Amino acid sequence: MKKRIINLILIFVLIVLGGILLWRYTPICANYYYNKGKLLYDAGNYNEAVSMFEQATNINPDNAAYTHFYVASLTKVEPTYFVQEKLYNISRSNAEYSAKSLAKSYVSNLRNEFLEGLEDNYIVRAVATSEIIHWNLEDFPIKVYIQKNDSIPDYYCKMVRSALKEWEKRSGFISFSEVKSESESNISVVFKDTPKGNCDKNGCPYVVATTEHNVSNKNVLEKMVISFFKTNPYGDDFLSNEIYHTALHELGHALGIMGHSDSSSDIMYSNNYKIYDLFAAYRPKLMDISQRDINTLTLLYKIYPTITNSKIKNKEKYIYGPIVIGNDDSVLQAKLIELKKYINKYPQISAGYINISAIYEQLGEYEEAVENLKKAYEFAKTPDEYFLIEYNYAIISFNSQKFEQAKEHVQKALSYREDKDVRKLLEDIDKIMSEIDKH
Repeated sequence: MKKRIINLILIFVLIVLGGILLWRYTPICANYYYNKGKLLYDAGNYNEAVSMFEQATNINPDNAAYTHFYVASLTKVEPTYFVQEKLYNISRSNAEYSAKSLAKSYVSNLRNEFLEGLEDNYIVRAVATSEIIHWNLEDFPIKVYIQKNDSIPDYYCKMVRSALKEWEKRSGFISFSEVKSESESNISVVFKDTPKGNCDKNGCPYVVATTEHNVSNKNVLEKMVISFFKTNPYGDDFLSNEIYHTALHELGHALGIMGHSDSSSDIMYSNNYKIYDLFAAYRPKLMDISQRDINTLTLLYKIYPTITNSKIKNKEKYIYGPIVIGNDDSVLQAKLIELKKYINKYPQISAGYINISAIYEQLGEYEEAVENLKKAYEFAKTPDEYFLIEYNYAIISFNSQKFEQAKEHVQKALSYREDKDVRKLLEDIDKIMSEIDKH
């Protein structure tokens, strides 16, 4: 008898729960949430109204009234990251006309508000495709290590420190702290020997420094490494102005400006000087950080980063990136235009073809990506260039599900340089191939 009562109770509970679940996904329930939301909306309780209208639209997304008032209530509350993201996505969706139009108008106004005073910028060119990379403001100051090296003039390090102070002064929010250990630094400045055998019939590539960003498999920004060459390609020391200009430029990259400006008046312009230049050591012009550089960096640090060094406590205070940058494809297309100009200007530099191949790969245009890697291979001279070519080949092969081919390219890449990301890709390939063999 007792067991029967328990079974009846369980059946009753299941029926009630099933009824509740069914009711929650019926037009009656949707209308209930809508009516409740409308009362809250009319009373000016917009935050609570958002929740009600959202539940109504989740049940019936095709109802014009539900979506309209959901958007209308979102436009009445504080434009947090969550609200920005919702409205931006609705503005680009197949939502009912009035809701989409209202969202689009509000997003446009938000964009103008976010850009006020910062309109003159190159933010679309500054970001690395869809990724927003910068240091967590909550962890400032940024720790910088400057390598001691007896084989370089003293003014090399002095100019780097001057560049650090200039970014602090001009930005008004960036702060650095010099540390003695490379292991505890966010940004490391090191000095290395100039590569041999880089010259050709055009002359020698005149490169002062490069910046490399190290990101973990979990999208954590671990370190930025700025590597200065000790001498120019002809064995001469770089002049102080060259070190200073370059330090300003490379620090811009280390702060998160992963692309380049399109104006020669900005320190982040990609081609302030010809890459082949016999008289580069006698450059008379003194470059400095421009207002466009500052506007771009300021705007960058207002955008929520997809890659940073530590967990951000208050996401809601940030801008949702696509509102001021556009969607992923628009960013990629802008980068594509920039790189095509670079290749037209310097058709025998491998790096241009490597970079443009990576853009085509992200656009899913694998044939174009491969053609550009072939060109890159034709002009490659250094182990680093060959490493990047093989790594890019591996990624394209992997995405095309050509796993044997991908593994071959990964192994070639590792023969040029050990890299944890490449090792991780090799592990993924092996796991997939193992699963394929099982079936």
